[in-house]
Amino acid sequence: MNINDSAVSQDGALKVTLTAFDPARGKGQIRIEELVEKWGWFYVTVKFAAGGQNRIDYKTWDVHKTPVYEVSTTVRNDSVSAIEIVLAGSV
Repeated sequence: MNINDSAVSQDGALKVTLTAFDPARGKGQIRIEELVEKWGWFYVTVKFAAGGQNRIDYKTWDVHKTPVYEVSTTVRNDSVSAIEIVLAGSV
């Protein structure tokens, strides 16, 4: 994936965009946008080419949530291969 590439959940409720990634440091950022009002929780998984992954449990009703999340890998010069969004449950 490249910077500013996005993934949208199958139900169209969330959009996740890779906003930054430094392969040398193994650190980056994603931005989560709610496209429709829906009470649910989602698993947002950022997958790396070397096989690692970061999972964020995102709850739409959480008043303390932030739209920007840090992602990282311990493998230097790795890259983000995919972003997967799974609806885990809804209210």
